[in-house]
Amino acid sequence: MFFEDELLNRRKVITEDESFIKFEISLNELIGFIWSLSDLISWNGHVIASFIGGKKFILQTELIDSAVKTLCSIRMCCQYGNISDANTLIRKYRDDMFLLLYFIEVSNNYSILNEKTTEHEENAVKWIENRLNDLHISTILKYLATNKIVAEVIKKHNLRNVWDAIGTNLNNYVHNNGMYYTLLNYGNFDKKGIDSFTKDTLFKLEYITVVFMVILILIEAPFISSSDYIDALTVGIEPEDGSQYNIAPFIQEFINKNIKKVNPELKKFLVDNVYMRFE
Repeated sequence: MFFEDELLNRRKVITEDESFIKFEISLNELIGFIWSLSDLISWNGHVIASFIGGKKFILQTELIDSAVKTLCSIRMCCQYGNISDANTLIRKYRDDMFLLLYFIEVSNNYSILNEKTTEHEENAVKWIENRLNDLHISTILKYLATNKIVAEVIKKHNLRNVWDAIGTNLNNYVHNNGMYYTLLNYGNFDKKGIDSFTKDTLFKLEYITVVFMVILILIEAPFISSSDYIDALTVGIEPEDGSQYNIAPFIQEFINKNIKKVNPELKKFLVDNVYMRFE
């Protein structure tokens, strides 16, 4: 009973703090954004599919749907001040979202004319069959960077430095690389501490999501298309010419608000390299 009372009191102190209230609003917006992305992809009928080595690889929104639940778990960890657990889950969120990008690019590069299955195609099949081991984020990033436009945006806008710093920090939590990373799971937080961990958590999540979205738009732009084209077909009317290039409003808002916040030039890069109707 004492333990439960302590947990409830800890949660009360944290969740009633002004910094946490602002943080939770922003985190809920991020959760809503990722959920809406999943819904958009499903409604528009996008499927990642290949026939690799005689085996089917089919993926829809499973990884994104899992990521939504992971974000909800991160929110709960933060409510109780379990910051080490929250950061461990942030790495899971990052890894799952970039695994999706990896599979998209593997599918994009797949050709039935290739006689030999590549290592990356084999990884895709192993994942579907629950046999995948030791696929590291470094391998995923290296593979994504074989796409020239992805490599260009990373280099031109210096996305790697902050990304690597976040990755190193998250690994410290995952591998418990010091007493500090243990203490953050149960230590008490004053107002300054709450303000610090909420800002740090939100920064990591938003940066990871921005980099994910930039790469997604570059390698699979139809995923951000609005439902205008499909909506017209659904009700039996002729779609407006070019409506397949309309961007979903919530994604346009994310581009203007979040992507521009990381680097104002990122939007221009997308406009210059992607055939979609940016506003």
